[in-house]
Amino acid sequence: MIKFQCQYCGSKYQISDSYAGKKVKCQKCSKVLVIPAEPIVSKDTCNASGNTTTENLKAQAITIDDEPLGMSTVAKVGIGVIITVLILFIGFVIWFISNRDTWESKHGYEIIHLCEEIYPLLQSKDPNAGIQKYNDLLLLIGNHKLIYNDTNKAVSDVREIADPLKRKMLEEQRLKEKKQKEVEILSQLTALESQAKSFVDSEDFERGIEKYQEALNLVKDIQTDNADVISFIGRISQAKTLAREKLSYKMQAEEAIHKRIEEDKKLARIKANIKGGAWLTKKAGNSETIRGLKIFAVKSIAKNEQLIAMLHATWKGDRERIEQARDEMAKLQQLEEDLKKKMDAAKDPEVLEKGINLFIKIIAEKNKVQKRRDALELIFKNTQELLEKADKVNSSDPVDLKTIFSVVSENALAGENATWDSICSQLLVGQTHTDIDGKYSIELPGGGYYLYATFDSAYSRVDWFVPIRIGEAKDISVDLLNENAFRITNKNKDE
Repeated sequence: MIKFQCQYCGSKYQISDSYAGKKVKCQKCSKVLVIPAEPIVSKDTCNASGNTTTENLKAQAITIDDEPLGMSTVAKVGIGVIITVLILFIGFVIWFISNRDTWESKHGYEIIHLCEEIYPLLQSKDPNAGIQKYNDLLLLIGNHKLIYNDTNKAVSDVREIADPLKRKMLEEQRLKEKKQKEVEILSQLTALESQAKSFVDSEDFERGIEKYQEALNLVKDIQTDNADVISFIGRISQAKTLAREKLSYKMQAEEAIHKRIEEDKKLARIKANIKGGAWLTKKAGNSETIRGLKIFAVKSIAKNEQLIAMLHATWKGDRERIEQARDEMAKLQQLEEDLKKKMDAAKDPEVLEKGINLFIKIIAEKNKVQKRRDALELIFKNTQELLEKADKVNSSDPVDLKTIFSVVSENALAGENATWDSICSQLLVGQTHTDIDGKYSIELPGGGYYLYATFDSAYSRVDWFVPIRIGEAKDISVDLLNENAFRITNKNKDE
């Protein structure tokens, strides 16, 4: 045994002779020591030390002959970790390759058999079943990489046909869905357009514009080359613009009417004298003085309820007159058929001649009645449309009296005007008549009026509905002539 001590800190050690000349680290101060060939401490000194046994030194000293300063514990741990990771990686690679080979070996026959089923289906007239099985094949393979040539070739052959076909079918499906969506959009656009038209026809322009805008919002983000959709968009855009213009015009008209009402209130204290004469110029060029012509001055603004009353009256009267015209036509038709039978049985030329003349008269009368009935049906239709619109407006809303008179004038020759007379009496401000020279004069307060007069003779009917505006206290001259007549109807074409 060799006994020695650390020359730096004095720690004492004993160790086997075989370690002579070796280098170790002191357990206490970590200095490098060279084990001497001979002991450098006394036996008594070594025996007195309780921690310098051979076992302790062997366990704690570090030989550094091959590595001058020895290898640290951290380095050893790092090398161990690296080696462990490397071993695990190599094991994973071996497991992965082994597992992959095992999966393809297990499912290779199934893949090839499925490819053999798919291939003819893809080439058939209805390849949908083939595409479905192809999707099943891809689902089966998943993320596995095929390494066997026969499996790989079978799948590649199928993929070469299936992928382009699948893309084509997907595109066809996309186009089909796009077309279906366009059909749905057209249906929605048609419904919205119908609603918008209904509102616009009833002069509810605000709601009509809202529906047109709703339709445009529906196609705002749609990119399409469908001609019907594009045409619809253009038509709705144009209709919306037109509805806006009508709304603007309506607002301006209402504003003008309300402004006129306010002005009339201010002008109520003003008085003005309206004077003039009534003359008609005939085709021959000579003038006719109209004596005793009743002239009514009526307010220019009425109420919607009065328009509705006028429309109801004319609508009812028109319907009755249409029925009368139909009855007349039926009687003439029966008379014509009876006459044909008599003429077919007649042999006397004189009777035949009379029958032909009567037949011609019946045909002429039928044409006359038919023309009158057609005119009445058109008036009836227009009156009905006006009535539907008026019913949707507040009864107290202002209406220009000329609108009501236009309804009356279309039905004037038909007879009944009791409702118009009632309206005129409600709005009447003053009345007068022409004297022997055909002249008249009437004093009216400031405001807006219509001079209303009707001249009805055996040869013609003339209606005047002349607007006047009194804004200051001065005389105003208004003559009733051919030129400012509202309507002239000749009863005799020769006049």
